[in-house]
Amino acid sequence: MSKSSPATNQDKELHKQSTQSTQLECLSDDDQAALPDETIIYTNEEIDAMRRIRAKLVEEGIEETRVGSVFLAVATINCKLRVDETVTKIQKLLEIMAKLGCPDGIDDNLWKPDAAHELKPYAPAGKDRSGCRTIWIRGGGKISKDEERNHCHGCIMQVGLKLCLVLF
Repeated sequence: MSKSSPATNQDKELHKQSTQSTQLECLSDDDQAALPDETIIYTNEEIDAMRRIRAKLVEEGIEETRVGSVFLAVATINCKLRVDETVTKIQKLLEIMAKLGCPDGIDDNLWKPDAAHELKPYAPAGKDRSGCRTIWIRGGGKISKDEERNHCHGCIMQVGLKLCLVLF
């Protein structure tokens, strides 16, 4: 997770965010040691930023169900904990998604089986110099109005949330 300054005692107290809800809980060192490897741990600063972003989105009229906790965490950290920037980017992304037939937003289950056929245009192209996997996007196809929703979900599944936030 992100830290921009030397750790203080408060920063050392870490938190876990459940991916099934927005419930956040404080963990002791012993509890942290007992967590499975795939458990994501956030700093106090990250948790505070997520809470402020969630509150601001609700103030702006965006229902909590339209922004899953996983997406909220990724967006918050990708925007370097900048609350206003994160809120603006999430709002823009949700507007575009609504225009493409996805008014429900991004929940915690990013895999959408109905949209799996939309992954066909994303061809693996190997790895870059840093070892990151790269893809080619085969363009030229037309997307029917009926398929816009699945296409939107397919893009989110493949390209990932970080790219969406950078673009919007």
